[in-house]
Amino acid sequence: LRQVAELKYGQSYSAIRRIDGRRIVSVRALVDSGVGNTGEIQRSIKQELLLKIKSQNPQLQYSFEGAHRAQTNTMDGVKQGGIVALILIYSLLALQFRSYFQPVIIMTAIPFGMVGALLGHLLMGYSLSVISVLGIVALTGIVVNDSLILVDFINRSRERGTPIRQAIVEAGVR
Repeated sequence: LRQVAELKYGQSYSAIRRIDGRRIVSVRALVDSGVGNTGEIQRSIKQELLLKIKSQNPQLQYSFEGAHRAQTNTMDGVKQGGIVALILIYSLLALQFRSYFQPVIIMTAIPFGMVGALLGHLLMGYSLSVISVLGIVALTGIVVNDSLILVDFINRSRERGTPIRQAIVEAGVR
C-alpha cells in the first residue's frame, strides 16, 4: 500500500457506521494527477486489490461512492438525454428540409466530432470527466449547426441551377 499511498495516522471520532443494519467502512483518497487519474486508479483497485480481498472474503460487498456515483448518474442522464435529443434533432431537420435523407447527412458529422474529442483526450492524457462530456455535447451542437449551414447552402445553390458537384465544392470552400 505504501507504494501507491501516503499513510497518515491520526485520531478521530470513533463510531461504527451502519447502512441497512450492515457495518460499513469508508476509505477516502485524493488522487495525485501526476501519478494517475481517478478512472485508472479505480480500475486498478477493482481488478487487483478488491478481487483478491473478495476471493478471501466472499461476503464482502463494496461500492464506489461520492464523486464516482455523481459522475455515473450524470453520464447516465447525458446518455438518455442524448438519445432523445438526437431523435428530436432528426425530426426537426426532417421537417425543415422536407426530406428523410438530408438530416441523416447532417447527423453523420456527429460521430466524427466525438471521435476527434475522444482522440484529443487520449493524446493529451486526460481522462473523460463530466465537464468533458458536457463539452462534447456542446461540440455536437456546433457540428450539427455547421453541417446544417453546408446542406442549406448546397440546397440553395441547386435551386439556382448549379450542378450538385459544383454546389458541394462551393459549400465546402465557404
